[in-house]
Amino acid sequence: FLGKGGLDHWQRVRAQVERKFGADQIDTLFPPEAYQLTHNALFPHDCVHVENLGGAIGDPRLHNRRLTIGAFPWLFKGGEAAFCRAVAWIDEDELDAAPKKEKKGKKDKKEKKDKKK
Repeated sequence: FLGKGGLDHWQRVRAQVERKFGADQIDTLFPPEAYQLTHNALFPHDCVHVENLGGAIGDPRLHNRRLTIGAFPWLFKGGEAAFCRAVAWIDEDELDAAPKKEKKGKKDKKEKKDKKK
């Protein structure tokens, strides 16, 4: 279970599990038959999920808030997964009360680029 997939995030998780519980506990804590349990146990019952979100999901104004989330997948036949556009709506009054995200201008980007040189 902790060793499949193309990304390296499993390596960090596996190392943490081994440090905390011992390498001999990996198969007990993460049995192979539970691999992709969300997919195998929930999807047949029309419970779906959205994973690998990017973009503004890390915006501090969205943290610890209730959001209405919509996911609009590409429609195609025979696929178990699809690209989708994921969006979140938040009440404007709540958004106005949230800390403002600092915007970076062209000058900031140029300074950052110059520092790399």
